[in-house]
Amino acid sequence: RIAAAAVTRFQSWAAERYGAPAEGGYPALQRWSVAELETFWAAVADWFSVRFATPYERVLGDRAMPGAQWFPGATLNYAEHALRTAEDPARA
Repeated sequence: RIAAAAVTRFQSWAAERYGAPAEGGYPALQRWSVAELETFWAAVADWFSVRFATPYERVLGDRAMPGAQWFPGATLNYAEHALRTAEDPARA
C-alpha cells in the first residue's frame, strides 16, 4: 500500500527533479519540506500542474506569520483549475 500511495509517488518524482530524499519515507519527506521550504512548494505546484497565467517571481516572498506571501507575482484562473478534470473524461 505504501508503494502505491500518492505521497510515495510524489517523493520519488521530487527526488528525481527537485532533490528530495529518495529514501526514508514520509519522515524524510517531511524533514525536507521544512528544511527546503521553497523547493518543496515549487515541487508541489509542479506535481499538481498548477497553471500560472503569470509566473511567480519566487515561491515565498515573505516568511512572516501571519502574512506569508506565497508565489508573489503569480496569477491563475481558479475556475480553470476547478474544471480542468473535464479535459479528461476518465478523471472524476
